[in-house]
Amino acid sequence: MTRLTLRALLLLSLAFITFTASATNYTLWINGRTGGGVVGNYNSFDYWGPGSTAAGVNKKSVNWDGYNSISSQNGKIRDALDCFCTGSNWCYIATHSAGDLMFGYTMANYGGSARTKTNATPNSTGQCASNGTGTQTGWNIKWVRTASGA
Repeated sequence: MTRLTLRALLLLSLAFITFTASATNYTLWINGRTGGGVVGNYNSFDYWGPGSTAAGVNKKSVNWDGYNSISSQNGKIRDALDCFCTGSNWCYIATHSAGDLMFGYTMANYGGSARTKTNATPNSTGQCASNGTGTQTGWNIKWVRTASGA
């Protein structure tokens, strides 16, 4: 190999490592009926138990009110998925009870839609800002697990 080829391979390898290192994984917890956590507050684990409990990498509580219809509350789930599961970020999803219905509804109706890539830093109202890198189809999800699914 020539010196130029080796240099090009090294630069490509470093670019890949840099890109990979900037990716973040999140564990999203989607509640069931009765709610319990503060809607829109990704750090409110009232539904799940003590927030200090280890519950996955970069855990976030995706709260919906647990009372109103799945279709009317679904925007809360899509907002969280857009925030934490787009761009270079990936998510693990954990659901309980009607949380699996909520997630199934989300995937069935929006899983193949164009999503705006956002940064994973929610503002005071829980919304994430666009990072200006465009759109992608669906979300980056590694796996989904359900406990006591409806």
